[in-house]
This record gives sequence, structure tokens and C-alpha cells, in this order.
Amino acid sequence: MLHAHRDTWEFLVKHAGADQHFHVPGAVAETCGIVVARLSGPSLVAVLTRLDDVRRDTAAGLGTQAIAHHLHERIGRIVEVIARDPRTGGDCDPVIIRIDDRPKADDGDGQQ
Repeated sequence: MLHAHRDTWEFLVKHAGADQHFHVPGAVAETCGIVVARLSGPSLVAVLTRLDDVRRDTAAGLGTQAIAHHLHERIGRIVEVIARDPRTGGDCDPVIIRIDDRPKADDGDGQQ
């Protein structure tokens, strides 16, 4: 399950959506600007493949390349952990890929 800002979700769909293995999930929820989408394994492969293409594409522009690189690294690290120790059986909780780059909330003293 992917939790990400709606702009991040839009970026992923824009760049991975044309891949034959990417399938937009039937149910995508958004609350307070955060999208929650259940992605299949093949869709994650498509996301990583296309993000890798974009981050290497000099015609994409530096900002787009940087976003693609960042997302590829974040999602790739999580997928690597899953691949090393996969869950089995149908009663497992879904893996959550949370992409949230906001600063952590302060601890109440006004400093971050």
C-alpha cells in the first residue's frame, strides 16, 4: 500500500502509467492531500523501472530527474527489504510504503 502526497502520486502515475505492468488500483483514497493506493507487485516493478528511466533521462529536466531519483531510492529501499524477507500467506497485513518528506512534528517546545 502506497501512502504519498497527491502530487507524488500524480508524478508516479504520469511516469509509470504508460508501462504495460502498471495498473491504476481500483480504489484510490485521498484524505487531506494524502493518497492511499494498493499497488500490485507488477505495478511496483513498473514504477521502479520508469523512475529509473526518468532519473537517467537528461531531456526530462533536472527537477524531474531529482524527483525521480529520490522516489526511486525511497521505494527501492523498501522493495529490497521486502525481497530479502518476503511475507507469505494471505493473512498478512499489507506492506506500507510511506513517502512523507515533511519535517517531523516538534516535541512541544517550539523547536524542530
